[in-house]
Amino acid sequence: KHCVPSPPNEPLSKRGGGTRVPCRRHTMPRFATVVVLSLLLLCIARSTLADLPPQQKAALEDIYDSTRGEHWKNNAGWLAGDPCSWFGVTCNPTRTTVTTINLSSNNLVGTIPNSIGELVNMTDLVLQNNPLHGVIPSSVGNLAALRKIILTACGLSGSLPNELAQLTNLVQISVSANEFHGDVPDLSALSQLETLDLSYCEFDGNISTLFTTSSGIQSINAQFNHFTGSLPANIGDLTLLTSLLLYSNDISGEIPSTIGGMASLENL
Repeated sequence: KHCVPSPPNEPLSKRGGGTRVPCRRHTMPRFATVVVLSLLLLCIARSTLADLPPQQKAALEDIYDSTRGEHWKNNAGWLAGDPCSWFGVTCNPTRTTVTTINLSSNNLVGTIPNSIGELVNMTDLVLQNNPLHGVIPSSVGNLAALRKIILTACGLSGSLPNELAQLTNLVQISVSANEFHGDVPDLSALSQLETLDLSYCEFDGNISTLFTTSSGIQSINAQFNHFTGSLPANIGDLTLLTSLLLYSNDISGEIPSTIGGMASLENL
């Protein structure tokens, strides 16, 4: 029998006998509803995500090519699919820009490409403990958002690029255990710098350069270099400094009495 719907306002007393088959609403099962809504939300979310700029994707590919990415310990995802899903790469929530590269201890063999300067919103560059060679490209001066540059034990050489001093958001510079030489750039503009590690290199500039940094700096490690000159009197201005390591250098003169004002100093 076909169902015959009753008029919505018809009294029960007038709805006839038992020949009428009640109609039922055809509703979607609850599980199917959940699935459909989930897929809809996923499509909406995906539609709000923009692609990574092509120059940033190209810069990542250059890092892979210039450091023999096919021989990395871990190269999961690289050169295929979404670059923000590649091992060691982190992007912002909308996946429109690279924010972090961390490929430490991953057997990167080669050089840091000049195109790394295209990653203009990157905050952390961590490549420590890799058998690299060559120099830090001057294009790092384009990385205005950079807060941490960690290149410890990478086999790099040359001098630190002057452009490094332009990166006023830097909190940490760690370039120890490399073959860097010459003077350290004037870091006086780096007002947020907290950690400066230049140890186990071949720097030979004047030691006073290190004390033009932020008054908020907490750690300076310049041991095992060839720094010359004497400690400046303004060393006492670094009242938040907790660790100052300078042994095995060619510095001379006396320790300034102003060092007594460094109330936070724990390791000298």
